[in-house]
Amino acid sequence: MTRRRGAGEHGVDAGDARAAAAVIEATGLGPIDRIEPLGGMTNRNYRVDTLMGAFAVRLPGLGSDAYIDRAAEAHNARRAADLGLNCEVLHLDAEGTMVCRFIEGEVVAPEALASSGERLEQVARALWRLHAAAPPFVGRFDPVAEARRHRAALAGGERAVVPPSVDDLLSTIATFDLIAPLVPCHNDAWPLNFVFTADGVVLVDWEYSGLNDPGWDLAHLSVECGLDPDDHERLLHAYCGGAPPKDLRRRVDLLRGVSDVVWGLWALVQHADGNTATDFESYALDRLRRAPIWW
Repeated sequence: MTRRRGAGEHGVDAGDARAAAAVIEATGLGPIDRIEPLGGMTNRNYRVDTLMGAFAVRLPGLGSDAYIDRAAEAHNARRAADLGLNCEVLHLDAEGTMVCRFIEGEVVAPEALASSGERLEQVARALWRLHAAAPPFVGRFDPVAEARRHRAALAGGERAVVPPSVDDLLSTIATFDLIAPLVPCHNDAWPLNFVFTADGVVLVDWEYSGLNDPGWDLAHLSVECGLDPDDHERLLHAYCGGAPPKDLRRRVDLLRGVSDVVWGLWALVQHADGNTATDFESYALDRLRRAPIWW
């Protein structure tokens, strides 16, 4: 795990700091020198320095066990680490508490990644390596099923906000022909999950990892970076090492809209659960309004 510079850091919560310290000590990595907060929108993340080195501790967000398969995450995160695309995972339990090796690196904002052609191509090549060379992953990330699951989680909630367009959007994406070979995917390929180190690119936060259409990672990254048509083409060409196949291009176009539906509904669930890390309601409504422009 690495420090997410500029990702919205918070002060150290005394209770969380004690919990993070207890995890480090139980893992045999103490004694502790200092603890400082790292960014995060759902989980609580801390850097913990000890005499044995620097480590990151993740304390899982409230309710995250409802939509995260921790056994699949543990397996996939370690397989990605074997490939050099993730930091070393030292502890990950069934509740989602994780300890990993802290690595120094730079995380850039979406607009900065979008404006840096070299870095964008570097990320594209990292995704290609994941999709083409990673050992087998377990678990399946089906975007349409994810969207339906988030919609079901909103049913009857006191704080739930469900725009009238949601069910029409769900009906539309269910008709898309998205049949493709399934490969190991990160499934949350937004810019703040890419860490640029002296040795290359590392991806963090493998909670949603699993088998999926490789077009999903490309579509999600393109949307999150706000890529213009030229930079979107640059991403696809760097990923493919040349002109992208027509079917991959078609699926990526459709999946950009599906990405807005999935993460828009995810954000509504965060709002309904009382997560105040950001204005999840406005974020969700903006994405759901935008989704149809992609198809």
